[in-house]
Amino acid sequence: MVKKAIIEISLVEESTEKANKEIEKEIFNDLSEDRLVIPWCKKVEKVTVTEAQSRSHQPLKKGP
Repeated sequence: MVKKAIIEISLVEESTEKANKEIEKEIFNDLSEDRLVIPWCKKVEKVTVTEAQSRSHQPLKKGP
């Protein structure tokens, strides 16, 4: 069994000045480098933890 978390956040107003893909890439890269702050995050809205079957033979999904 594998647990996964889905984190829903609202973004700061300045995020409207950037392309969505650019923001997605920046958030993914920063979190992948073990940074503790989510860039562009204004507020954490919701956190959901789910359980799924382990798929040990499939490669990890890369970010945007």
